[in-house]
Formats: sequence, C-alpha cells, structure tokens
Amino acid sequence: MKRRYAAHFVYAAPGVRHKLHVVEVEEGTVSGLFPLQGEEESTEWLGGIIILSPLEHAPAQPVGSFHGLLETLCGDVPPGVPLHAYHLQGVDLSTLSLLPHATLRRL
Repeated sequence: MKRRYAAHFVYAAPGVRHKLHVVEVEEGTVSGLFPLQGEEESTEWLGGIIILSPLEHAPAQPVGSFHGLLETLCGDVPPGVPLHAYHLQGVDLSTLSLLPHATLRRL
C-alpha cells in the first residue's frame, strides 16, 4: 500500500533540499518524490524534515549535529539504490540545530 507524507523540507543528500514536497512510500521504500500542490489526497502532513536514506535502520535518537546526521544517513548514495524515508522531529528549522528531544522515525 502506498503512503504519502509531506514536510517543510525533504533532504535527498547533503545540500540537496526540496521545499514543500511529498514523499511516496511503498512497502518501506521510497517510490516517488514530487512538489506539494495544495492539499494532496491521501497525504499525511508531517511538517519538519524528511530525510531519504539507503540505510534500512537509523538511530531513533540522533546525536551530534544536523549536518552530521545528514552525512551519516545520505552522504554517499550510489545511483539505483532503494531509499527509505525518515521523519526527523525536534529540529529548529531556522538554524537546522537538533534539539535535545530530537527523534528519527522510519516511515
């Protein structure tokens, strides 16, 4: 079953940020990424940040810096590798600083 999630920002790689995008996930793998066009049918608004990563498992409670987390999750992704989506909560969107209660949840 396909699920759609929207967020303020979607990071596909360090330095590759998409603003107001929808991530489509099917059977645990990202199957689509497209701009948010108003209210999308069957799309769950998560807000914050979604990170796309080839890693099947990531720490539930990230430590260090936001940029370090990005580098760990999606720093060197070979073409054609299946991606997984993670929702990052507890980040200051204006400074991209991880807050003490930051969590990472696989979608």
